[in-house]
Amino acid sequence: MSTATPLLLGPNQPLDRPYRGGAGIARFRGTEQPGPFTPEDFVGSTTEVFAGGGVGLTVLPDGTTLREAVAADPVRFLGEEHVRFYGPRTMLLVKLLDTAERLFVHYHPDDAFAAAHLNSPWARRRHGPSSRRRTTPTPRSASGTRSPTPRCAAGGTGRTPTPWSMR
Repeated sequence: MSTATPLLLGPNQPLDRPYRGGAGIARFRGTEQPGPFTPEDFVGSTTEVFAGGGVGLTVLPDGTTLREAVAADPVRFLGEEHVRFYGPRTMLLVKLLDTAERLFVHYHPDDAFAAAHLNSPWARRRHGPSSRRRTTPTPRSASGTRSPTPRCAAGGTGRTPTPWSMR
């Protein structure tokens, strides 16, 4: 296994996200905040926002995207074992989040839903949960709801809502 030279990546804060924030990311990075609606920093991202158009992709110093670089030499970036199992997909998105308001709820589908409703071939390969969170404690961080989730919001079951129960 060869030792690769690390790529130093700058901020990647897509503009005009649907909620305010980003000042904490700017302080953390020692940069100016690009705008009031930049609460996310896509770190080493090969993933676009849902609307697409390249928004969210990390651009390397030579002007290529990290997605293009990984596709051109997946073993260098991901290792042989990863490429054997997943192909050239990184299967990872790391974000820095700093919101200036409460976040709306959103869901990442489980493997069964992704396979059945989104035609995702990656859902058929068991690789664990699609989303993990690491929250750094600050005086303003909080998680959860003030009251129990109403049965109707959870698809009438009283359990955690699934993506299709929110339609």
